[in-house]
Order: sequence, then structure tokens, then C-alpha cells
Amino acid sequence: TRCGENLYMSSDPTSWSAAIQSWYAESLDFVYGVGPKNPNAAVGHYTQLVWYSTYQVGCGIAYCPNQDTLKYYYVCQYCPA
Repeated sequence: TRCGENLYMSSDPTSWSAAIQSWYAESLDFVYGVGPKNPNAAVGHYTQLVWYSTYQVGCGIAYCPNQDTLKYYYVCQYCPA
């Protein structure tokens, strides 16, 4: 089964809501049935969130203290993608 993944990085701890909202915000550049409003629009995080056949979602956080700035990694995997 092929799965998709979204990644959100932050220098400080943040809420899952903030991470998911950042992915969902791409919906402003997406037209259902058409695709991106322009060819350079980033909409992959959004389409992963709303993919019609996905029925399994797993999310986790990793703290990486040795990184210079982005120390918190929020990851969700979606299956199937």
C-alpha cells in the first residue's frame, strides 16, 4: 500500500491544530475538480488531508535538540494515498 506524508517543522513546540491548519491553508489555492489555481501553487499537503480513499491516519512528533533552529517535527502519514 502506498502512503502519503505531511511534515511540519517548528523551532518551538506548537499545537497539532497549528500544523494541520498550515496544511489546510493550501485549500485557498485549490479548485475541486480542477486542481491548483496556478501551476506553481503548493497544494500537496491539502490534497493529502482530504484524499478520498484514505482511511488510515497516523501522526507523531519528533524532538531533535541537536538541530540549529527547527527542532520539532510533526508528521502524519495517510494510507492509502
